[in-house]
Amino acid sequence: MAYVLNSARRRDSPLSQSLERLLLDSPLAARFDSIRSLEELEDFDSAYPQAIVDMRPQSPSLGAQRQASIREGEWRPISDGRSVSVAHHYVGVRIHGDHRLIQYWPDAYPDLEPVDAAAIAAAGDWAELDEVERHELQLVQESWHLGTPDSSFEEWGLYTYVELTPEEEGQVAANQLDVRSIIETRIAEARSIVDAIAAQTDRFFEVELPKRLKDRIAHKRERLTNRAAVSASLRFDDEWKLPDPKLEPIPPPAPTATSGTPSGAASGRVKVAHRDRLDPASFADVQRVIRMWANGVQSYPATFNPLGEDRLSDHLAVTLNASLANAKREVYRRSGKSDIFIQADILAEGKGPEKVFICEAKIASDDTVVAEAVDPQLFGYLNTHDTAAVLLLYFKQQDFDGPRDRRLAALRKVKGYMKDEPGPSGWPIFEYEVEGRYVRLCVASVHLPPKK
Repeated sequence: MAYVLNSARRRDSPLSQSLERLLLDSPLAARFDSIRSLEELEDFDSAYPQAIVDMRPQSPSLGAQRQASIREGEWRPISDGRSVSVAHHYVGVRIHGDHRLIQYWPDAYPDLEPVDAAAIAAAGDWAELDEVERHELQLVQESWHLGTPDSSFEEWGLYTYVELTPEEEGQVAANQLDVRSIIETRIAEARSIVDAIAAQTDRFFEVELPKRLKDRIAHKRERLTNRAAVSASLRFDDEWKLPDPKLEPIPPPAPTATSGTPSGAASGRVKVAHRDRLDPASFADVQRVIRMWANGVQSYPATFNPLGEDRLSDHLAVTLNASLANAKREVYRRSGKSDIFIQADILAEGKGPEKVFICEAKIASDDTVVAEAVDPQLFGYLNTHDTAAVLLLYFKQQDFDGPRDRRLAALRKVKGYMKDEPGPSGWPIFEYEVEGRYVRLCVASVHLPPKK
């Protein structure tokens, strides 16, 4: 049981600090700290009143009283080192609202006195008190308990007791000792302290916290507005953008003599199929854009965690197309088979419809999903000799490093794996050879943990 409403609580447990912790530990504080745009700030401004309601505890008040348990086997010291048997007669007071707030002292009311203040002032130095005086002071300091005297059946509430010897119990029976008035006086003192706790709590959530948030919102709005003005002043007509992706021709293999061609025969009419691939520099640009996009979505996991693969790919496709210097056409396209792709004829007129770049996105729930995203899924899209590809893996669990390492290990077991090495974006590049086709695969890992 916790002793409350006394000088120790006033010294060690101020209510203002407890209310402040409620705010700092709440999603409200974390959401405000994460605001980076005026749009997010306006959303917060409209949502915070309900958030205050959601986090606010119900202010406590004291209700009806009832007789509680009787605890025997206690002892009271008397003169000359002797002691006498006593019983503790408990009275319970019902608590309405959040009983935990009664553990704290309403420090907004400096003139309010704890229940033991007068006794402590009268007693003086603890070291100079004898055993009887210390016992009497301790009874006052521990006169109120928050909890239950008998946890097996007593109701949670605020409890006090009177300590009586058998002779004092006889005095009560003879109407010579009025214990009821003692209890009623204590309850009146306790009620005034609990009422102060409720009043301080109400003022914090109804007046102080809304005002503080309004002031902080106004300050952040001014900063974000000024920052936006600075960004606007630094915008130039020729902003850096990525060049359109380019193709790179693959040198044809050297012709060899066959059994049907005489040695030294003219071979000028022999046709070799023209083959192209995405330029390595263009592939590096793609990886850098996806890395910047991934860093952005990882900053707001609560927003992007609920989205599925298709919606996330829509966001990425828009970002890729917007990053190009010539953003009037869709270079990166979405389809039902693969998430995002580039066809050679989009980059160079007259080229065939071969897919020179493919981006496949998967929620990396287990090794099988990730491995099958490569073989047979991604490998099944290949229709060119040399294809650049990105496997975009979304990790939606709290843990990241362990699952990512296991998924990479699973990709090394896929048939056709040759090697992997770090890429320009910091993500690894896996290389595969599949039925004479060559695949450069950037494995991009994006962490979008759920909201805690």
